[in-house]
Amino acid sequence: MIGKPKFNYGDIVAFQLKDGKYKGEIHIIDKYGTFDNSNEPSYDILVKDAYKEGDSYYKPNGNNDCLFKHISEHMIITKKIYISLPIKIDEKTVAKRFKEAKEYISKLPSLKDYVVVGPININDFDDTGLTAKRDHDYAWYMGEDIKELLRADAIFMGAGWEKSEGCRCELATAKIYNKQIIYQHR
Repeated sequence: MIGKPKFNYGDIVAFQLKDGKYKGEIHIIDKYGTFDNSNEPSYDILVKDAYKEGDSYYKPNGNNDCLFKHISEHMIITKKIYISLPIKIDEKTVAKRFKEAKEYISKLPSLKDYVVVGPININDFDDTGLTAKRDHDYAWYMGEDIKELLRADAIFMGAGWEKSEGCRCELATAKIYNKQIIYQHR
């Protein structure tokens, strides 16, 4: 809808052009459209490594990123899947388990076009656990995670979700809002 873009700055989206499908990060939002199309919002999307060897714009050992400009909203085909996994149970393995869940999802043909999103503070974890100080309380983080889940089309329940109150809350929310639910098989 004009003036009300569906996607936000920083969202990872996929879009289709004549020469193929691309996936990138939204950098600019034109909420009232552009020159050629003022009927819907459009986006400028940064695609990392957009050019491959053999493409006319390919630069060996150079920057092959491209900012695709004025991508109309109807061209964006992305669906999102939210990864739900226990965090407090073992903070030292959160980053590893999130990466493993992303790899698991990427191998499922029915989910290949989905963009993976996760808990709001997932980037605050590494192999040692939580690397950033907690700026907010647990309720705030859960609220932000639920917002992210509500923007997604599906939820992926990572191994051990049954033992986590947060995961069970996310699952209940997904059921209420009729999200597709995928469980990790061990």
